[in-house]
Amino acid sequence: MKTFHQCIAQILSALDVTPFGFLWGPDCGGNKRNQMFQDVVAHREGSHTQPDGVLADVASVPLIVEIEEEAGEYGFDPNRICGKWASAALCGM
Repeated sequence: MKTFHQCIAQILSALDVTPFGFLWGPDCGGNKRNQMFQDVVAHREGSHTQPDGVLADVASVPLIVEIEEEAGEYGFDPNRICGKWASAALCGM
């Protein structure tokens, strides 16, 4: 049985996004660790986050995918995603 992450990855992967392609992390059934780094040179201290997936080509990443499946006590909490979004936004600064 597929997880929610794997189902979303399968649906998005079926889209024609040429010339880009999706790179999925382990939770989504992929084999990529999509680490986002602050600097051009990857190092542990500069690692910010590992999103569930990225849409990328050789030169750019136009879309970062973070799948949130746990609603929590009060329903969906955008702050939990904003934390990863903010981390990703800092990459390359």
